[in-house]
Amino acid sequence: MVSNVSIPKEEIDELINLRENFRTYNRIYKDLQEHIGEYVAIGNGEVLGYGKDKKLLIEKYKDVKGVLVELITPEYISWIL
Repeated sequence: MVSNVSIPKEEIDELINLRENFRTYNRIYKDLQEHIGEYVAIGNGEVLGYGKDKKLLIEKYKDVKGVLVELITPEYISWIL
């Protein structure tokens, strides 16, 4: 049985922001290569900061809607989800 589930607008907006931040990550990936092995935080379509500790970046930018914190890896590594 399927029921109608209402997703709050704030959550939808955050997912849209996350998608746009991921697109930014993909678009600037080559520029990020000087930071291989670090995490990058991207919010509102721009780089907010870099760091070695993902948890610290998440905490620092937790108030940015849809912030993306992603490990920067060499181009030849493919992630399988």
